[in-house]
Amino acid sequence: MLFRNPRLETTMGRASLGLLIGAVSGALMNAAYVVVSDVLKNGSTPNEVLSGLLIFGVVSSLFWLGGAFLLATPGWAVLHAMNLRGPGAAVLYGVGLLGGLMRLLTPLIDIWTPYAVAGGIVGLIVWGVSYRPQQAWIEVSSEAGA
Repeated sequence: MLFRNPRLETTMGRASLGLLIGAVSGALMNAAYVVVSDVLKNGSTPNEVLSGLLIFGVVSSLFWLGGAFLLATPGWAVLHAMNLRGPGAAVLYGVGLLGGLMRLLTPLIDIWTPYAVAGGIVGLIVWGVSYRPQQAWIEVSSEAGA
């Protein structure tokens, strides 16, 4: 059930909420990674760190929101239709999507690897918010004993 799980279901509202929370989480991880690497390389002051987190967080969230809703959704719909609804599938999809995209943009492994890890974490977050076990439906008839 790590990858293929037909017993999980989602709704449009939960899926949208999952993508939104995933995008915000990804933007925060992205901003933190950039600011921490800047501190380690340049020794930034606390004010520079806070302003960097704020500015880069806002810019990053725009990219993450666009990516979540425009890039990730079509592939997720295909995985969902193929019953690939488990947490392992979500993590691998996030790693492949974001890590692969960043790999196309830069050959530097120290740049695209953290994004691949963030993509896997975001995939797990989206999965955790979006999916629930199917509910068993019990049909109740008003005609008892008929």
